Amino acid sequence: MEPEELTSYVASLVHCLRWMPATDVNDETKTDFIEALTEISALPAESIDMEVRRLLVEDTSDAIKHVVSALSCRDVLLKCKAANAIGSICTSRVAGQRLLDVYGEELITSLTKMATTKNTWAQADAYSVFGWMVVIAEESMVQQLARLVPAAIKLLQRNLSAHPSSTREEDANLCIYCLVFLLNFTQRDVSVFNAVHRELLLMLQQLIARLVHDPSHEAEGMELVRLTVTLLSTLVDQSPDTTSLILELKMLPELLKLRKRLQSTELQVMLGPEDVDDLQQRMAIVNDAVLARR
Repeated sequence: MEPEELTSYVASLVHCLRWMPATDVNDETKTDFIEALTEISALPAESIDMEVRRLLVEDTSDAIKHVVSALSCRDVLLKCKAANAIGSICTSRVAGQRLLDVYGEELITSLTKMATTKNTWAQADAYSVFGWMVVIAEESMVQQLARLVPAAIKLLQRNLSAHPSSTREEDANLCIYCLVFLLNFTQRDVSVFNAVHRELLLMLQQLIARLVHDPSHEAEGMELVRLTVTLLSTLVDQSPDTTSLILELKMLPELLKLRKRLQSTELQVMLGPEDVDDLQQRMAIVNDAVLARR
């Protein structure tokens, strides 16, 4: 894409984002707005597309303001589309940090409300954005996001208790995005788990039970296995009390079953041999650490 084409493309997106969510008027401009949100959400991760994200955020019109405002509208589908667009913008560190500099407080407020609705799709999309925010936010905002950690764990526990054998796509997505949110904190500040260490392990115990006793061979189920093993192994590595808690909660038998599941043909095909080898090594380290503590 040539520079003039890039400028023209961004200008067309900005024009489509002129609809003001506060008016809630159903007209052609709303249709354009929704199409633009979908377009932004689907932007690839190529360098030219990262530039599109940066130019959108740096545009002096109210286009991005309207996207942020859409998080507070009544239309759940529109909320979710706006959250997906914001998440896409945050995949660019430069664009995402600029977005948080201007709208960070408003985003946290609106997304927290989304995360506490009864709509599973909305909850998942809110935590998807939170996950990106943890990666790119300044330290002060990371501390604000840390307050959401207990809520994310409770949300996962409630979802797993209400749907212990669920294969619904929305339940899997919620689990995935909440786990990514928690996992990203291990790269920023693992101490946020100190006050909820036991609750976190209890939630992982529920999740592992689902993965072992009601295995899903869908892509979402495979991703849950990857995230669960990665989070658990990271906790064992970074938090000394994790192995003793695993023993106290009698999780070892389930961990051994999970390790066996990593040998399944389905996982080899879906995740690839390199990823599966990494997960098997992680589980071996976890199990060895737990056995050494017995």
